[in-house]
Amino acid sequence: MRPPHWVGTGALADKRLVIDFRRDQITISDSQETQETRPGVLTVAADLSHSRLVAINARVNGMRVKAIIDTGAASTIGNTAMRKLLRGAEDDDRHRDQIIGTVENGGTGRTYVMPPIELGEFKILGARVSFGDMPIFKYPQLSEARSLLLGMDILGRFGSMIIDYGAQQMQFEL
Repeated sequence: MRPPHWVGTGALADKRLVIDFRRDQITISDSQETQETRPGVLTVAADLSHSRLVAINARVNGMRVKAIIDTGAASTIGNTAMRKLLRGAEDDDRHRDQIIGTVENGGTGRTYVMPPIELGEFKILGARVSFGDMPIFKYPQLSEARSLLLGMDILGRFGSMIIDYGAQQMQFEL
């Protein structure tokens, strides 16, 4: 029996990763730097320079925020800077939620219903986001910036998602 082959993000530099949520299928192919846009498909620039993080720009309440794509996360979380944009500086420590993840200690946070999260012309409505300073937000580019980690609760609303590492862009299909 042969050992499994693991694909690291370094091996994807000139690849295109298609995640088809409807069919529960992932396909890896060569990058397509000239992609035609179809109706119902949103194409956004992706920042793939941050050590395994896939980041895109989004807007909440008209303000620019950094959105990290995480298909391994069940739920969407935001950092304290993001919570302060929405709720001001107050926080009620009496009603903390436990955030459980792949990190050993997890964390605690507060869950709120978000205003629309804008990805280009698409708006994600009614998302519930837990806010806390999880280890992912310790990356220098995320610690002070308003940041969201988009989990499968939001990503799973799309029919498919394409991460094209060669073209440095993402596509979301309704």
